[in-house]
Amino acid sequence: MPERREIADDEPGAPTVVEPPPVAAARPASPERAAPAAQFAPDAILIGWLAAWGGAVLAAACLREAGVDLGLGLGIATGDPGVEDRLMPGIWMLVIQAGAFLVGGYAAARLARARALLHAGLAWAVAMLATGADAIIDARRDDGGSVLARLDLPHWAGTGLSGAWEEGLALAAFALAGLAGALIGGSLAAAANRGPAQVALARTADG
Repeated sequence: MPERREIADDEPGAPTVVEPPPVAAARPASPERAAPAAQFAPDAILIGWLAAWGGAVLAAACLREAGVDLGLGLGIATGDPGVEDRLMPGIWMLVIQAGAFLVGGYAAARLARARALLHAGLAWAVAMLATGADAIIDARRDDGGSVLARLDLPHWAGTGLSGAWEEGLALAAFALAGLAGALIGGSLAAAANRGPAQVALARTADG
């Protein structure tokens, strides 16, 4: 009986062994990856609005305690007797308004994460709507007295300023200062939000 001879792998006629491709191990989901941000966050808008007004009230109280005069006239509208209408007190109010809404816009945009400038602008818009509501309520009340005026916030009713267009121009300056501050704060928050998002994308690409 002939002996069986093993065929070497390199000899002709040797069977070809095909190795299966390695199966990639399933990678567990990383808990550090950022969750998708909501496109619209009403709570971020409300927090931004309240942060802006809270910052403005705090700043105004500190400045008054330091002996700084505050007013809404900006040297444009003439005030009634006892009403501050000079330029420098109005400049201080502009600084307060812009700085407060910078904080509020940053807070709204940072919390929302997505559409930062939109949320910062909406926080400012809610503040303007609340200011208008305060003016309507003040006009309907018999005793008068704006709630925002007692808080040292720019208000649209009972300002004590005379001149229709002069008063409107001064109040518009405060509104625009607040909008500028909100958009700057939203831009800073958008830049801060892009940092974690880029890290998460890099981790996803590496994985």
